Amino acid sequence: TSTSVRQNADTYESINGFSADTEAISLGDIGDGWKLSCVSNRRVFLANIKIQEGDDAKTYGDRIMYSEIGKYDTFPSSNFVDVVKGDAEVYTALVEYGDRLLAFKNNTLFVLNVANPSPTSWFLEKTFKHKGVKHAEAVFRSEDGVIWVNEAGCWVYDGQNIQNLIDDALDPISFYSSSPEYELSWRDFYTTGSIVGYSPKFKQILVLNNCGGSAAKTVYCYDLRTKSWALLTDATAFFSTVEYSNFILDGNGDLAIMTDGGVIRKYSPVSNSKSANSIELITKYIDFGLPNNMKKIYKVAITYKSSATQANMLTARFINKNGGMQNSTFSSNLFNNLTLAVHTNWGVAVYEPTSALQCQSIQFKIKPPSAGTIDINEIMIYYRAKKTIVKSGV
Repeated sequence: TSTSVRQNADTYESINGFSADTEAISLGDIGDGWKLSCVSNRRVFLANIKIQEGDDAKTYGDRIMYSEIGKYDTFPSSNFVDVVKGDAEVYTALVEYGDRLLAFKNNTLFVLNVANPSPTSWFLEKTFKHKGVKHAEAVFRSEDGVIWVNEAGCWVYDGQNIQNLIDDALDPISFYSSSPEYELSWRDFYTTGSIVGYSPKFKQILVLNNCGGSAAKTVYCYDLRTKSWALLTDATAFFSTVEYSNFILDGNGDLAIMTDGGVIRKYSPVSNSKSANSIELITKYIDFGLPNNMKKIYKVAITYKSSATQANMLTARFINKNGGMQNSTFSSNLFNNLTLAVHTNWGVAVYEPTSALQCQSIQFKIKPPSAGTIDINEIMIYYRAKKTIVKSGV
């Protein structure tokens, strides 16, 4: 028989991290639950929580609960964070990245720094309005950053900064009802059913406009290497009008998605079925960094390689001094027609306006090759900025 001669230095609280008087240490009662979870720094974080309190179930839509370190099923009732209470929003997605906890609500994003092992040292690092999401499937966590989509754009968080990938690339709003299919504005593309995925193998982001079952499918693809968007008009070859799950990365690192029929599909941009006239290159609206000045365009030079002669490829449209669209569709009559010769090394095609061309900004479309293949290295525009200040446009 042993006898204790002094008080034990260990207590229930020092061993477990919480007091013995804690009302509850788990979410295990009938009626308990949560909608969102993630793991960061050996803790589980839960959000949008429902707890059975007596005969009633109470929902805490703006509360985040966290487990003890290394105890992934232990949630003392005192382990919670209320970043903002009563803001009429609920948490819709919860993602960890680089010792940060990204807590999305419908319209707001909170970035919490949870690097310290002690919760008392956690703090709200940043609050971003208008960067929330409607549902968790609109967010994708990758090793290259956290990606999400909402009505304002496609966003990437790299651990320090947030960037909107549609800035200066896609029109957020289309002012022209006659917009052709290839000029799909973000407002026309995005729906509350939009979801996003990222392929680390191809460094490409896929945004599916609607994962619902009866909706027509349209897909935008963003390539991180070229920093360009492509509208995949043949997306129906991969996405049919059925309901889809969220995007995931499978065990081989392939971007995959599942249909409501249980069919798993893996994304690959490689295809041997593309026809010569299935791809178009469209630039952004170019204002040369002087949006309030008129510019006179003298010529456009394209550096290219081609395996065959090409019919006239350059079309354009522009914004006039009144801020109006000169052509709602791309015109082939703004520049002289050229037949591009075969070039196995880099050659230069020089286009000149058919008449004096003055604009506030201009957008080009290069039509697909009429035969063979073509590589384009750069587009050079020779212009002169005028002192004339343009009138306020749309």
